[in-house]
Amino acid sequence: PNKLTDYVHVGLPVFARDLPEIKKLVDRFGIGHCVNGVVGLAELLNHFPGKAHFADALAKASCELNWDKEKSALLGVYCRVMDSI
Repeated sequence: PNKLTDYVHVGLPVFARDLPEIKKLVDRFGIGHCVNGVVGLAELLNHFPGKAHFADALAKASCELNWDKEKSALLGVYCRVMDSI
């Protein structure tokens, strides 16, 4: 998701709905929290550890979640598809 990586690249923790693909990235990199509904968001905001808590994880994720890394994976998929035609 583009917004998620936008937040990562500017150093903002990610607070998102608990959707499978988003949760997978948030948990993998430890870049924020996923919540269910308004009650979950309110609980998170009441116990927010602070932006600094996520700084190292955000920096590492920023190095991984970028176009330079992703384009080789995408080009690999395109090559495999073209080879199979």
